[in-house]
Amino acid sequence: YPLCALAVSDERPVSTQSTWAMLTQLYNELLSCLKKSAMRMDARNVEMKQEERDDEDIEKLVEENDQEALLSSHISEAVGALVKVYRDDFLPVLSTEYDTLNAMLSADVLDIQRRAALNIFSDVVKHCSNKVLQERLDFSWDTLRTQPGTHRMCM
Repeated sequence: YPLCALAVSDERPVSTQSTWAMLTQLYNELLSCLKKSAMRMDARNVEMKQEERDDEDIEKLVEENDQEALLSSHISEAVGALVKVYRDDFLPVLSTEYDTLNAMLSADVLDIQRRAALNIFSDVVKHCSNKVLQERLDFSWDTLRTQPGTHRMCM
């Protein structure tokens, strides 16, 4: 809820050193939740392929993965709200996990991970100035260009 309130507010919160430390920790925890969620989804996908699973078990696992996908969407929206509020000032915080964002675009991740990373990146492009993006953003353009279908996930 606090992130939602910030996202619709026109005023930015007062920025202090402790604010940036808290934002960095919050952002890192959000990405950690995304990773853990993806690991749970991957484990369920493996479990669904086991021969002893009946239709009822598989249906339950699919429902759980649907909930995980919803969680991933909410997490990427929360990061997007931070980007919207702090704009260019959020890029140093974002840069603490560039490796994680780039990894979430690799060929061996789940589609939901890739979609979350693309949604975060889309919010950065939408809410940050071009000048700052050109100077600071080390996001992997090669990854975006070389992953088939990646651009369709943003739509």
